[in-house]
Amino acid sequence: MIVRTPAGTLPPPTPPSDFVHPPIIVPVTGAEMTSATASARFIPIFLNLGIGLLGIGLVTSGLARRLRREDDPQE
Repeated sequence: MIVRTPAGTLPPPTPPSDFVHPPIIVPVTGAEMTSATASARFIPIFLNLGIGLLGIGLVTSGLARRLRREDDPQE
């Protein structure tokens, strides 16, 4: 299969004669996260709650595997 690329339409632009430094690109990262709203107090609470629930889930999963292995009469 042969893929043909179209010919370029315009040459690349030339820099201005007083060109010293390239233009600065300012990244846009999104919403402002440092606001002092009432909901900002709850962010650490929900973060810790999520990590705690993840830990409880891992412990429960480990205990369930151990109990299943002890009840299995394959050995």
